[in-house]
Amino acid sequence: MWKKISVILITIGVILLLLAGVMLIYNMLEDSAKERKIQQILKDIRENPDDMEYDAIGILTIPKLGLELPVLSDCNESLLEVSVCRYLGKVEKKPEGLVIAGHNSNTCFKRLPKIEVGDEVCFTTIEGIEYNYTVSQIKDISKDESQELEQGWDLTLFTCTPDGEKRVLVRCSEKS
Repeated sequence: MWKKISVILITIGVILLLLAGVMLIYNMLEDSAKERKIQQILKDIRENPDDMEYDAIGILTIPKLGLELPVLSDCNESLLEVSVCRYLGKVEKKPEGLVIAGHNSNTCFKRLPKIEVGDEVCFTTIEGIEYNYTVSQIKDISKDESQELEQGWDLTLFTCTPDGEKRVLVRCSEKS
């Protein structure tokens, strides 16, 4: 009897380990596909901005985090699966009150909480005009405090915390 129970428990353990391995491989393949999509959009922005699969407004670069991401012009759940998105703000002649949202994923803003006050952030418009910013404030807010996004900063980046209960805001001031 105990021998049967031991075999059943070991079998269940092996199956669970195999499932965990399959999930890990799936997530790695998914991240790889997202990274390829991001690289293709960046290439399109640089080489063929008039014929892109996604409507982008520019490129966000965060040197400290090794991030270079296309910023898509609209924001919805399906676009956030692709890259970071313009949540608020204008980018007509010059970025004004630009708020960029991104998922807390390996390919987007997972490392955003590692940024520090004083770090550099760059936004390059689709026309190639570069705007440089300095991180001035980092703040956690509850997911219900969306009015915090409209505080008039030059550039705000935000993502959710891993548990989804809060938002990390990174507020930036344009360098003069």
